[in-house]
Amino acid sequence: MMGSCIARISERDHHASDGYTLDNAAQIVRQDRANWHRFHQRDRDDEVGAWFRTDDQRARLQRKADTADRGC
Repeated sequence: MMGSCIARISERDHHASDGYTLDNAAQIVRQDRANWHRFHQRDRDDEVGAWFRTDDQRARLQRKADTADRGC
């Protein structure tokens, strides 16, 4: 387990930093964590989630979630 946190997924989390629409849960969660840690755009119920501070940590989260989605 990498860690845990509570994150409210809002409309802004459904779009990448450069504006395109994200199309899977792993991407959206990664963007939510980037919004918190990198861009300081936080939703009311978001928690810190110290395991996702860097882009590398968020990429690792996305890879693990993508693998879980494929049932691997």
